Amino acid sequence: MSNNSDESSEYNRWVEIQTQVLTPLGRRGERDALIETAEGVLAAEANQAFRQLLIMGVSAILQVHGWDAESLAWCERGVAEAPDDPTAHNGLAMWYYASSQPEWRSDHLEKALELSAEAVAKAHASGSWRRYVLHDRCRIALAAGRYDIVAEAMAEILEIWPNPDELDIPMFETDWLDAIPAGAVEAGLLERYRAAAD
Repeated sequence: MSNNSDESSEYNRWVEIQTQVLTPLGRRGERDALIETAEGVLAAEANQAFRQLLIMGVSAILQVHGWDAESLAWCERGVAEAPDDPTAHNGLAMWYYASSQPEWRSDHLEKALELSAEAVAKAHASGSWRRYVLHDRCRIALAAGRYDIVAEAMAEILEIWPNPDELDIPMFETDWLDAIPAGAVEAGLLERYRAAAD
């Protein structure tokens, strides 16, 4: 990804294919056609940013419709193609997080936490997407009852917010904040986090 403008262009191109071509195939239950179409697009595509968006997008569609084995395979493919990309590792972590519900399977949550740690390490190494992966780490750790990890991730988010020169999402996310049990995270940290979000 050379710059934010290039990334925006690839993102817009992916959105069009995802929403107008691939998602309708999933809704119609056409799993094989969905995969075949995506493979056809990838066969002619060299841009790594677009490939990652497409691979993770296909995985998401497959998971939504219950094709879990195929969905996981596509997520793992994303990591294999871009082993240093924090978003690829984060996507795999979130696959396990999503698949742990609604029963909150502890084995999947533990795997999600492990993969999330890898995503954070890749984000630190690359200097990009740190806030993106840390927000999801908070969600995963909260579901697993690891409030120490939630607090650690929140503190790091505060340290790097805002940082307009770093490639990352532009939002300061708080959707999971109210789910933290009373007393699980130090009150002062919660107050600082809420203040930063305002």
